[in-house]
Amino acid sequence: GIRNVKYNVEGNDDCEGYYNDSNSKIGVVVVSEWWGLNKSICTTSDIISKYGFKTLVPDIYRGKTAIDHEDAGH
Repeated sequence: GIRNVKYNVEGNDDCEGYYNDSNSKIGVVVVSEWWGLNKSICTTSDIISKYGFKTLVPDIYRGKTAIDHEDAGH
């Protein structure tokens, strides 16, 4: 199933991300553009998962998403 997850990163606080478990032994880390963890990157992750991969999109901006180019550039 698809869900938001927390995972451990050694030496740092726990991180969050968007995870899709396709029951595969092969996984792909999907890196978001500068917009953050938004609907578009989650949809991309879903599409990759349909090809038989587990996917994880790390939330590298800690819950923040950009709404325009100026905001994303920060």
